[in-house]
Amino acid sequence: MKTNKKIIVILLTIFISTIPALAQENTKDKSDFPALASPYFGQKPPGKKAEIFAPGIISRSDYHEHSSPFFTKDGKEVYWSAQCMYEGESNQRIFFMKLENGKWTPPEILDFTKKFHGGGPVFSLDEKRLFFYSCRPKPFKERFDNLHIWYVEKTNTGWTEPVKMSQPVNSEKSESNPTFTPEGTMYFDSKREGGKGKADIYRSQFINGKFKKPQNLGEAINTEDTEYAPCIAPDESYLVFSRYTENPKGVQLYISFHRPDGSWTKAVKMSEKNKLFGKARFPGLSPNGKYLFFCAYANRDVEIYWVNAKIIEELKLKELN
Repeated sequence: MKTNKKIIVILLTIFISTIPALAQENTKDKSDFPALASPYFGQKPPGKKAEIFAPGIISRSDYHEHSSPFFTKDGKEVYWSAQCMYEGESNQRIFFMKLENGKWTPPEILDFTKKFHGGGPVFSLDEKRLFFYSCRPKPFKERFDNLHIWYVEKTNTGWTEPVKMSQPVNSEKSESNPTFTPEGTMYFDSKREGGKGKADIYRSQFINGKFKKPQNLGEAINTEDTEYAPCIAPDESYLVFSRYTENPKGVQLYISFHRPDGSWTKAVKMSEKNKLFGKARFPGLSPNGKYLFFCAYANRDVEIYWVNAKIIEELKLKELN
């Protein structure tokens, strides 16, 4: 009996002595997180050659990045999505970082995407609503035909419960990857009936507080293949998007320019300007429009890249002249 008591005392002693170590382990990421400068974490802006964005902070992480980073206009918050494990379950989740007291906080998962699929985060113009796509409440494995556009509202105490957008934006088919103009017009991809391919890009104007019936952008942009993940320029002068083709199999970035008469130029591959674009998707822009972000495969891993958006101006001169 005395031997058993001694064993219990020893075990309790060991357990109690490990509590500080466990507590330290749980806060290790925050305490050891490097002090990062602003803007863009102190990273030197890229030129015309694409470079990995924020390696070790956002890119080259333990996760599979699945969107471009979306910065707020003041540059003090950034959101992006990635495929990762959480509580033993693999899912796509939305991460964020904030600039507090001159220091960037470590990446964290937004609460409302911890248990449900969520990706492609973008803010409304007034930055009060965060839009994203999700297949909730269905499981991640059923996402391909069940994606829809959702949003949460920002409050002084956090985020509201997610709200699924109603028609005419969402349909009975899948919608995802919203992107907005300053006037509130939404561009997004959809598999709705009446499209030209497996997924097309649509445009819905925001008038008198409501989104109007989405318009297919037509044959200049949409094909019998899969067009998705649009990124509209703030002035709607150009549209960058992803196109997935079966033959040849692969995904690439394309760009189309808005003519003065309202029509679009026939979309061209951006890979002609930068070979890395040949394996790229999920384009995004910095708040000032100076930098183009995108995800691309590199050595079988997906990383986030950025490049000077001047390359777009060069393409524009070529396509419109």
